[in-house]
Formats: sequence, C-alpha cells, structure tokens
Amino acid sequence: MTIKSVTFDDEAMYWCEIYTRSPFQNHIATKDMRVRGPPATPVIIGGAAMIEDAPTILTCTADMGYPDDWTLVWSNGGSPITGTNTSSSAAGSRFNFTSILNLTPRKEDSGNNITCAAQRASWTVSPQGTLGPIDVRYVPVFLAVSSPANPVFEGRYVSMSCLVDANPRPDDIIWEKQGPGIAPSYDMSVYNDISMASVLTLGRITREQSGYYSCRTNNGVPTDDPSSDVVSTKVPVIVQYEVNITNKAMIEVGVNDGDDAVLTCVAVGNPRPVMEWYGLNNTDITTDSQDGKFLVTNEISGGDGMFALEVTSTLTINAVDSGVDYGVYTCNSSNGIGRINSLTITLTGIKRPDKPTSVEITERTAEFLTVTWTAGYDGGETPSFRVSCIKTSDSTEVFTEETGGKTTSTATGLDDYTEYEIRVYAKNSIGESIGYGNTMGYTLPSPPSPETGIVIEFNTDSGSMKVEWLKEENGCIQLEVQYQGNDTWQECGDCIESDQTVTLSEWCASSQRRRRRAVGDIEAVRARLCIGGLCSQPTDVRKVKDPPAPDMPGDNPGISVGVIVGVIIGLFVLIAIVVLGVFAKRNFGNHGKEDRETVDLSMTDVQRHSTIPQSDAQSPYQEITELAIISRPTNQEPERVDYANVPTAHKSVPRDQLKIIKELGHGNFGLVLLAEASGMTLGSKVTLVAVKTLKEGAGQSDKADMMRELDLMKKLPDHCNVVRLLGFCVEEDPPYIIVEYLSRGNLKDLLKDSRSKGGRVYGNLHGISKSLTSKDLMKFAKDVADGMAFISSQQCIHRDLAARNVLVAEDMTCKVSDFGLARDVMNIRVYERRSEGPLPMRWMALESILDDVYTAESDVWSYGVLLWEIVTLGARPYPAMTANVMIGKLQSGYRMPKPQHCQQELYAMMLRCWDDDPDNRPTFTMISAELEKYINKGKEFISIKDFQRTVYEVVLEQGAGEKV
Repeated sequence: MTIKSVTFDDEAMYWCEIYTRSPFQNHIATKDMRVRGPPATPVIIGGAAMIEDAPTILTCTADMGYPDDWTLVWSNGGSPITGTNTSSSAAGSRFNFTSILNLTPRKEDSGNNITCAAQRASWTVSPQGTLGPIDVRYVPVFLAVSSPANPVFEGRYVSMSCLVDANPRPDDIIWEKQGPGIAPSYDMSVYNDISMASVLTLGRITREQSGYYSCRTNNGVPTDDPSSDVVSTKVPVIVQYEVNITNKAMIEVGVNDGDDAVLTCVAVGNPRPVMEWYGLNNTDITTDSQDGKFLVTNEISGGDGMFALEVTSTLTINAVDSGVDYGVYTCNSSNGIGRINSLTITLTGIKRPDKPTSVEITERTAEFLTVTWTAGYDGGETPSFRVSCIKTSDSTEVFTEETGGKTTSTATGLDDYTEYEIRVYAKNSIGESIGYGNTMGYTLPSPPSPETGIVIEFNTDSGSMKVEWLKEENGCIQLEVQYQGNDTWQECGDCIESDQTVTLSEWCASSQRRRRRAVGDIEAVRARLCIGGLCSQPTDVRKVKDPPAPDMPGDNPGISVGVIVGVIIGLFVLIAIVVLGVFAKRNFGNHGKEDRETVDLSMTDVQRHSTIPQSDAQSPYQEITELAIISRPTNQEPERVDYANVPTAHKSVPRDQLKIIKELGHGNFGLVLLAEASGMTLGSKVTLVAVKTLKEGAGQSDKADMMRELDLMKKLPDHCNVVRLLGFCVEEDPPYIIVEYLSRGNLKDLLKDSRSKGGRVYGNLHGISKSLTSKDLMKFAKDVADGMAFISSQQCIHRDLAARNVLVAEDMTCKVSDFGLARDVMNIRVYERRSEGPLPMRWMALESILDDVYTAESDVWSYGVLLWEIVTLGARPYPAMTANVMIGKLQSGYRMPKPQHCQQELYAMMLRCWDDDPDNRPTFTMISAELEKYINKGKEFISIKDFQRTVYEVVLEQGAGEKV
C-alpha cells in the first residue's frame, strides 16, 4: 500500500490480513505509522503598536507538530532574532509549541514585519506567522531649529523654523521665548503636520522681541516626566536698533563760580552706543582737553549683546569759571544704526530749585500722616524742603516743618478720619520753588471704644462677640483673632455693619487650608473701625463672662423639681419634632437632581476628620437652588426677549404687574416661573421674565436664604455673561426674584440634547439651524470664564459652578446663574461653609471637600470640571466612580483623563484648574485670555466627529451614602 502526500490525518495503525482456504487460516500483520511534520501556521500574540525602548513581550504559538524537537524562530524585518527559546507540550499524539520574544523596539523598526516560523534541524517546512507592519511610536525629536545667523535690524521681517521627527505626528508645535520682552503669540506661527515643521514669522520685529527662542511639542508618547512637553534647544534672535538718550529732562545745570560741574548723558542701544561731548563753539571735549579741565568717563551696564546696552557718560568740568565755562554743552550718541541722538545741557549759575514730585502718603494713623517725595532739579545747589499740612474742610494750616535735605516728613496732631492736603516746597540759596508738590488723604478712624460711642465685648464663656451703638455713619467693625500657639493676628469674618452678637466659631474663617476652629483655640481678640475703606489701628476688646446662675429657692423644692421635669419633657418633645422633620425632609430630598450628592466623609473614606458639624443637618442654602427644568419653550412661545430698555437700577416691582404663565422648574422648596411683566421697560412693552420664588410650606430659613441671594445679586453690576436681576417683590410672602428669561434653558441639557444615538452632533437643537461646532463649544467656555472673571472681580465666590447652573440665551450667549450658594467675601478671602446639606461633590475642589472652605481658586477648580462637561457634551464627571472612590483617587493625585477628541492644550488648561495648590491655578481672567487666543487661532480644539458617547455613560448603581 502506498500513501501519497502524507498528512497528519494519515497518522494511524495500519494492518494487513492474509486468508488461506485450506486449511482455513488468517494471518494479520500491523504497522503503527507516525507522521513527522511541522506544526500549523504559527500565531503571534501581541499588538503592532509599540513604544520606542519600552520592553514589549510577543508570544508565538504553533500547534499540532511532531516530533517535539521543532524550534520556533523569529525575525524582524527579515533579520533573524537570536536568544529565544521554544517550549513544547503534548497534545494527544502531537505537540504544541510556544516561544516568547522580549523585544525592545527601535524607531527604525517601524514598518517592519515580525515573523515566527517552525524549524527542525536546518530545514523549515511550516509557513510563517506575521505581526505587522509594526508601528513604533516615539517621543518627538527636534531635528533642526533655525534662527537668523546674524543680528537683524529693528523693523525687519524675521522667519524661524522648527523641524521635528515623531510618531505619531504632534498636533502642534508651540514657540516660546525666554527672558523679558514680548513672547510670540499663536497667530505668528504656522504648523505643517505633514512635514512636522513650524515656521514662526516676526513681522517688523521690535527690540522687545530680542531673546532666546525654543519650541515645545507633545505627541502623547510618555516622556520621563509625563506632564512635560519635549523642548528644543534655544536659539538666539538679536535685534539691533539705533541709540536713544533717556535723560533728556536734564537740560540745565546750575553751579557756582569755582565749583565743579557734573553733566550726565545716558544712552541705550544695540550695538553699544558711542558717546561724544562738545563744548562751547562746538569744540570737541575729551579727558585730555585743556590740561585736565575736563574729565569724561563712560560706564557700561545691562545687556550681553542680546539685549540693550546702556552707557552712562559723565562730563566733569573742574573749577568752573563763569566768564568762560557758562554756556551750552552737547552730548552726541550713535552706534552706526540710524541717526545720531543728541542732548544739549546749559551750564548756568545757581537757580531756584524745581518743585518736588511724587508726593505720597506712606503711613497714617488717627493722629498723623507720613509723606515722602522725590526732589526735582536742584538748581545747582543741594535744596532743603518745607512741608505744610492743610485741613481741606476749612483750608487752615495745622502743621508745618522744615526738613532740611530729608525727603520725608510726619504731620502730627491731626484729627481722626479727616481729609488733609500736604504741600512740599523746595528751596536753596536763591529762593523757594515756584509751585509745590502735593497729595491729599484721610487720617484713620479712631479705634472703637466707649469714648467713641461704640461698645464691643468678648464673652469668653460663650465665645460670642457683642457690638452695640454702631451707627451707619460709624462704618463697620472688623474683628481680628489670635489663636493659641500662633503669634500672628488673622482677620475674622465679614466686617460687622450693625449692632449684633456673633459667635466667633461661626463668624471667623481662618486664612489657610484649615479646619473650623473651636472657641477654646482663640487666645485674644481685637477690633478695627473701618470707614470708607480705611480701618483704624486695632484695639483689644473688653472681655466679659456670663453672670453666675441665681440660686434656686430653698424653701420650695417641689417647684424646683417641677420646673426641671417640665423642661426635660419639653426637650424630649422638641427633639422628637426635629427628628421627624429631618427624616421627612431627607426622604423628600431623595428626589433631587442627579448631580447633587451627599457623601459620608468619615475617617475611613477621606482619611481626614470632617469639619461639618452633625448638628447642622439642614442646609439653609440648598432647596431653592435645586432646579430641574420640566418645561422648555416651544416654537409657539414668544420670540427672543430684549432687555435693552430695562432700567439698570434694581427696583421693587408691584405684584399686579406680573402675569404668571407657567412653571419652568422646581426644587424641594423653590420654584421658577415664566411670567409677563408690564411696566418693566421704559416704554409700555410687555417683557418675558423668569420669577424665582418659594413653594408653599417653605420655612423661614429658606426665605432667609432667598433674601441673601437677592442681596448678593443686587450688589452685582450688570454683565453680559451673568444672569441679570430685573427686580423683586419682597413686601409680602412669597418673595419674588425677577431675572431675565433665557429661552434655551441650561447648558448641560443643551449639550446632552445635542447628542444623537450614534454619538454625533445633529442640527435640530431647539431651533438651531446648524450643528454645534468646536468654535461654539469654545465660545461657551469663554462666556462662562468671562462671567466668572466678573463675579470674582466683585469679591464673590459662586460655590456651585456647573453646566446645570449656566443658562443659554436665544443668541447662544452663556450666562452664569443660580447664586443660591454664592457668597459675598468682600472682606475675607476665604468662606467657610457653616451648615450641612447636599453638595455638588463632583464639581468641588479638593480643599472644599476636605477642609470645607471656598475661595475664588476653588471656583476655578469647578470651572475645570465644567470645561470637561462642555468637551464631553454634558457627561457626568467621574462617570465610572462613586463619590467616595472619587475623593480617595483625587487625594492620591488622580485627575480625569483627556477625552480622545480634546486637544492637549485644552486638557492642559483643565489640569491647571485642578492643581493641588490653589495658588498655582489660573485666574478666570487668564483662562478667558487663553481661550480667546485658541478661538482666534481657528484650530479645532474639540473634534466633535470623534466624540464617543458610550465612553461617558454612567453605568454604576447608586452607592451607599451617595445621592446621584
């Protein structure tokens, strides 16, 4: 029997049987045939995308070979790879083979195929498995950075280029300049992502653009420092320009007969200025002129060939002879570029000095003012000064002093908080200056005391501070405290503007990343009286104690016992009522919106003590601000609302001028209504407005919160990116806050509605005729930054900045709204929350979560989260984490990763907003300016077509202790 083209399937035991007829016999012969052969086509396990110099493990497997001495051999781009081993394992009558390759890819390997084949002895039978072409990714390497080989003249055009080699290609190359002067802006450079080259053009270059330039870029491949870009070497750009004499105010020098005269000429330029002096009749002056009559010295300062060089040239004329030396002297300066610059100085006899300049108040109290000034031209002789202090209310001179040559004086014996004018005259032997230098200012108020009619007492038992007899014209009282173990004084709370008693532990907010202080921590208290922005010197306040409790009457113990029993029963009833109320409120509050969360901030979860007292279980801030949009304007509703004719002064509006149309939104205790307002504009036009009010059954604390919100909004001037207050009705319940109506609802809903099921953005967005673009989203971000920059400039913190609290107008302008949690911090930089309640945990800064303090910098953190919301079209932050997990991750340095469709520059802005150190975060003004540059650049910073909706779906169920 012959078997042709043997395969593994032919492997078996074969037998041959022979039969004989007489006598009947059969004979059987068997043969076991084993088929030798290579295994099946090898398979390489591993990814084709690799990172240069990053160890990469590839596994090659080949099954069903025989015998077990087959070897798997590797190659890279056709070149054999040595040093690998092959292991085998039995699989029935055959063997499976495995080989592991530890590959350290080089960028030169990119495009190669990695192959694996089975080999036995010197002949190879099996086909080879292939992985590739492989894609070796590597950090950018700058191949060339070019700049002008020689210095350039000011006003010329300069072109520089950066060429980079990288895989993948960087999105951009950024130019930077070290040192002083003007840095390059984004619109000065053009990047070609095909050639990976960037060209920087400096049109009509100026001297301020001299310096060392470099390029930086990033393509996402990790570097030694993952947070850093790759930076090129520095190349110089030297700008040369003509000289400029900078002391041209020196036009006259006075000197007595026989004295020495000193004339000075200061010039700046690049290259170094050359100085020349000419005397009377235009004669050349050098040190050798007239046997030592003249001395010329030149002192060079500043510059290193790169920046400006300054030369100070001094001409000294020894033993001036008025009959020969008086006259005009000229200093010429040049450096071979442009025209010669000249200074003429007239040498004369002694004259009256010029009046002093730059008179400033440097120190003040309730009794004195200290001033300093700068002497003018001395007329050729050292001047002395006379100071006069005049009370502006009646123009009487109350102080005068001769200071000699000193340029400072203290006017004493003044009245407190009174305006004075201080005049300074200069004089020499010729006479007093014509005119005087002057300044005006107030003395400080006198410190608060019973003598000034103000009583301030600190009760050391209760930790309370009482202020009495403080009239409106008296200003306000600013408290300062000193804590045990700390010698420094810290400002405590807001400036107290009316008679009241405050508890220091509630009133004070310390000035660092802190916890709430206990009363016992305070060692001393002092106070200042502040009027018109000026505060008095501090004075210690009087300490008092609670009066001793009166003795209980001893002749009627029955009454005492009855009173005690009654009090105890009353307390039990009160506690029961409070517990039932809190339970009911919390159950009702479970239906709040998804983005408000409360989290158990225990030591286990946060690794720190919570600073929120458990007794403050009900928030006086929250319910009125928890609004869920339940009705959106339709196409049949009135068109765009125009508020141009609405007066800017906030006013009380009669209720009969409001016609309620429908409800727009609601919270636990608040409502937002759509209404028509008549008489709101300067004409008779009916105006659509939004009315914020309280639900029936809201408590006094809710009303107090609403009034606090109204008070804050009344203090804010109008701004195009902040929801505008139009009026209010507070003369009876329920109170109304009337604001402009923004027809497109809140930004979060607008972003979420812009998604289609396929994850792309479509065009039918509540009447929008086009799809949202990257530029639209960037404008949303800038609008919010502008609004928050304005709010911050008004010394307010928002505390609840999120996309849900940004409203969108008909023209797609975004406006910051919802000031239910906002606070006026005019007199303190830090606000410390004083009650418990649901918190927007996913938007809060780390120091706000851990230390319960809020600043403008914590608002910037929240803005970074809002920016992430805009980029992800309204996704919930930290979508795959519970709030407790989120807090722990943030403490360990975690930050939300860059969305795939977001450019690195925009993500870098988010990371700066989320910096651990609040001082390192950008201001809203800085954010707005940077976004303006991005928008003007025209680049697509958010690639909406690449948005992946499923990445940001919330799939976690509600966790214990978390409200979502």
